[in-house]
Amino acid sequence: PPKQLVTLEDRLRNRFEWGLTTDVQPPELETRIAILRKKAVQEQLNAPPEVLEFIASRISRNIREL
Repeated sequence: PPKQLVTLEDRLRNRFEWGLTTDVQPPELETRIAILRKKAVQEQLNAPPEVLEFIASRISRNIREL
């Protein structure tokens, strides 16, 4: 919660309190594979499903690394 961000200035913490607070979880394997598949299409790469699954199974937290 924003109230626990004690290192921020009060004015910034108050702004965060106005917004929506939500819990963001890492994507599941199928979602990571779909992200990789879409990126491969955008980059015009021919990546076999096995390769996409291998990469997605190794990178689970940081989507930017995909």
